[in-house]
Amino acid sequence: MGLISGPIIFILGVTGCILAFEKEIQHLLNRENRIETNTQRFPLSQIAGNVQRYLGKKKQISSLEISADPQQAWRFRTFQEDENDGIWYWNEKSYYESVFVNPYSNKILGLENSEFSFFRVILYLHWSLLLKTSIGQPIVGIATLLYFLSLVSGLFLWWPKNKTTAKKRFAFKWKSTTGIRRKIYDLHSILGFYLVSIGVTLAFTGMVWAFPWLNKAIQSVLSEQGAKELSLPQNVAAKNPETADPLEELYCQVTRETSLAKGYAFYFPKSADNPHITTVAIFDKSHQSIVFTANKYTGKIVGRVSFSDKDSAQKFEDLNYDIHLGLILGIPGKIIVFIASLLSASLPVTGFLIWYKRKKKSKSNTKL
Repeated sequence: MGLISGPIIFILGVTGCILAFEKEIQHLLNRENRIETNTQRFPLSQIAGNVQRYLGKKKQISSLEISADPQQAWRFRTFQEDENDGIWYWNEKSYYESVFVNPYSNKILGLENSEFSFFRVILYLHWSLLLKTSIGQPIVGIATLLYFLSLVSGLFLWWPKNKTTAKKRFAFKWKSTTGIRRKIYDLHSILGFYLVSIGVTLAFTGMVWAFPWLNKAIQSVLSEQGAKELSLPQNVAAKNPETADPLEELYCQVTRETSLAKGYAFYFPKSADNPHITTVAIFDKSHQSIVFTANKYTGKIVGRVSFSDKDSAQKFEDLNYDIHLGLILGIPGKIIVFIASLLSASLPVTGFLIWYKRKKKSKSNTKL
């Protein structure tokens, strides 16, 4: 199992290390998007209008990301889904770009081809091995399942039969005479033992995404009959809006209600017939985020959903993400996920070395 899944698990482990601290790394590296603050900024609709003119008529703004950090440039995204015969993740979109704007001067700072940005590539390498989701996700899922089974079966095979053996299994007891083969074996078995509980957790939460049938089965078990659904008004007047700047009105309402949020994401409707804008108040833990739905003509909030409003199935989905990334425990959780990902990447390497040396020794004995 290890030889089949090993290379993929190595990739998932290395990319998992990077993604564990994605936000922190981006904050350090993206210095060009840092801006000087001012007492006043341009109204949101004016900024959005400026970006739309910059993009032209063929590309529509898809979303806007605003950090609670006033020195961080605003990020507008535009993308277009695409279906073609390509097998790679970038074949799923015709384009995916980001425009960075200084909200205090309404000056456009730059355009990024986000489809090939560093963290986008790392994410899709982790998500689907840079393949289309429909192709890569099942491969990642099968490899993760084999990894899950390897951890469980490895623990069973490793478990000491008596107290004397146990003393040698839980810690490194190397001497100056300890050979490289013994050290490799200890690195694989001892580190693997300490990884098991976190490893199976990361593997399971990953399989929930990789296998839609698994997610659907969990959802069906946890779904609560009679769960409250958000009902939104559909007959919304398009003319004579009540406010001159609906986006600014919405932004002010959301920030007043969620002043402790780390940022905000606005998702604009793809269809002109859709009268609603979705806004997410983002917190350190994803499940704490609050989703607002607003009238795009007036900016007035017509619905809001927080974690407490969701049923058990929806709560599981939110918590699954936070557990997989370690967000559930904050920075300590991220460190745990980073270490677990690093150890996960090391197991295929040490496992292969053990297998190779045994195979080499077996061949030597056969010749004799």
